[in-house]
Amino acid sequence: MNKEKFLISLPYLYPVCPISIDHARMFVVADINARWERKKGKQVCFPIAAHFSGVTAEKTCELLNGKYEKDSELYKERKKMLNIFSNIYKVPDNIIELLKTPQDILYYFTYQIINDLKNINVSCDFDLFYTTNCKDFEKFVKVMFEFYETNNALIMNEKNELALNYSDKNWKEQTLKSFNNIEFLQSFHKNNVMGSFDNIRKDFGLLRDYGIGIKYNEKYVIDPMFDSDLFTLYDLYMKVKGNNDSEAENVFKTLFNSIKNTPDRTHNEIVNKIIEWLPCDLFVCEEHLKTWIVKKTYSEALLLRPELRTKKYFITGMGKINNERMSSSRGTAILLKDLIEKHGVHNARLIILMTGGHPSKLYNYDLNLPNEIMKMTNYFMEYVNYLYSKYLQNTKVDATNELIKERKEITNYIEQGYYKQAIILMMKIIPKNNRIIDSAKAKEILEIYNEFLDIIVPNLLNVKL
Repeated sequence: MNKEKFLISLPYLYPVCPISIDHARMFVVADINARWERKKGKQVCFPIAAHFSGVTAEKTCELLNGKYEKDSELYKERKKMLNIFSNIYKVPDNIIELLKTPQDILYYFTYQIINDLKNINVSCDFDLFYTTNCKDFEKFVKVMFEFYETNNALIMNEKNELALNYSDKNWKEQTLKSFNNIEFLQSFHKNNVMGSFDNIRKDFGLLRDYGIGIKYNEKYVIDPMFDSDLFTLYDLYMKVKGNNDSEAENVFKTLFNSIKNTPDRTHNEIVNKIIEWLPCDLFVCEEHLKTWIVKKTYSEALLLRPELRTKKYFITGMGKINNERMSSSRGTAILLKDLIEKHGVHNARLIILMTGGHPSKLYNYDLNLPNEIMKMTNYFMEYVNYLYSKYLQNTKVDATNELIKERKEITNYIEQGYYKQAIILMMKIIPKNNRIIDSAKAKEILEIYNEFLDIIVPNLLNVKL
């Protein structure tokens, strides 16, 4: 019997700098949901990819390699950029000298980010990782634009720019209807995203005459905000394609025709396998992408049948430090690599999850939190050692069934995204309320930890019962 499938998706990495605590939290939230669904016996697809596009990497590369007069503004900007790379990102000088192209920068930080995510036990499908500067992705985007054109969605706007016709009345009505069927983990986010509908206009030109990315008519570059509305389809293509690279364009044309018009199976097995994974069950992204969510919903309403559209969003809040919005590219964010280096992989993950309240809310980073987490972890590990010593006194004993209420609470917390509360219950409250126990109760508590902590902080414990 085939397992029930669960597709979880996140926006592409844009690797122009190390990954921040905000971006890392998005991946940790997705990871917890992926592990939770696997625990239920489902087959989970959890893709990861990097977006090689836009102008940021290009401008950074120009600054790093430019020769400027000492009294010029560009000289000052270059000095500032070098300071960020050397003292905040901690890129070795000999590596900085080798970053000669935008792609060099993107590849360097891509590998660093992937390594950091692996260190904190994010369980993405790393073996399927790809970057968007590949021929197949270019074919995918070009076919998508052909279908935009076939559906009369491409127009020349008032600025004489190629654009998507977001002003079309029928398309907007379909999108609003589709949006109303989407579930949001926190309902206030649905209202926030709904408020962004008026920001989507046909005066958004979708082509640029500079930058890196997918070419349009060999002259222009497609703005990165427009080449990735339906990238989840390409994620699935990477998962199921096997060695059939040569027929990619035909696959994409069959796919876009099938997801809009053909509810039955096609003669293309790759397309059938992609459709079997749809819809996306959970999409995790940051709050600042709410306008992009609307764009994504527009594209899905136009090109996907209703039953294949994204079902649920988990939107994560953004962080401040000293009451100012964090920014990795400006060197003002808490970086994952620093958390790992200073506090270890498990504490880094705990810091991410214990920061602020519910992950969907905005927060101000507490600089004292890492020390509090270290103390909590040390205390908890001492308690686990105590539990295990009690259990070893009688390993054949049956576990008690006294913590039913705590099990239910942990389950509810995980399903509703209250990971901080689940951690506090397991690592603080249960130890506080169960200081004097026998072997049977020790076994029950250890079973709870094995069951739930491996979802939230995997590999923290190595207790065999």
